[in-house]
Amino acid sequence: MLTQKIKDKIDEIVKNNPKLVSVGLGQKVSGGKVTGESAIVCGVLEKKPIEDLSPEELLPSAVVVGSQTIKLDVVQQTQAVLFTACE
Repeated sequence: MLTQKIKDKIDEIVKNNPKLVSVGLGQKVSGGKVTGESAIVCGVLEKKPIEDLSPEELLPSAVVVGSQTIKLDVVQQTQAVLFTACE
């Protein structure tokens, strides 16, 4: 369940990681399959091996929110583009 404390943690992740394309509460995916486990899902334009990341680019594997530990899941996605139409 998305609580205010989790929203605050998501805001903190966004503020500290400006290269993220998206951040939200969702389900962890492992090996292409949904695990059923809640996770903060962080979208990036290019997912790289950990050894290719700088210390500033590394995200923690989990965060503590209150008494709850929530895993982070990094997924590759494309940049969203918004279109508008005028009549």
